[in-house]
Amino acid sequence: ARIELPRSPGSYIASGIERNARGQLVLAVRNNAPVDVSAVTVVAAHSARGRESYRIDSLRAGETTHIGLPWPAAEIKNGVRIGSQVVGATVAE
Repeated sequence: ARIELPRSPGSYIASGIERNARGQLVLAVRNNAPVDVSAVTVVAAHSARGRESYRIDSLRAGETTHIGLPWPAAEIKNGVRIGSQVVGATVAE
């Protein structure tokens, strides 16, 4: 994991867009690596509104964090697509 993580962060850190208990869209990011990670960069994309980039300073092994997104959940219909991708991370020192 230490060698591969910077080259292939999406293989170790999962991301997805979910609705929270209040019905708002959130970006969920989970560290599946056996090591703590830092400087995690995730891009959330909305087919009609563009992309938003988010940085997470640190995630412990097995930890999940949620980040509120600026897009109304009601917009996610009629062919609108949303998704996310982990584009960067390093092994925490």
